[in-house]
Amino acid sequence: MSDGWAVLVKVKTLSGGESKQIFYARLSDATEAVEAVKRHIHATQDVVVQAQSKITPGVFDGVKIAPGGVGQWM
Repeated sequence: MSDGWAVLVKVKTLSGGESKQIFYARLSDATEAVEAVKRHIHATQDVVVQAQSKITPGVFDGVKIAPGGVGQWM
């Protein structure tokens, strides 16, 4: 079993606001989790990606994200 991170993704919208989404990255290291999410969403320089909080293995098992994997929170 491996833990991971909830990762926040923020993108500026054309209306001047920003869109926020949460992804789960099943990687123990916060930096690796952020990089995995960036690759998963093909982030550009304008996208802000930040590790938010540690997630337990049971949560990843519940949403069927394998070790090393990334998925979007629903």
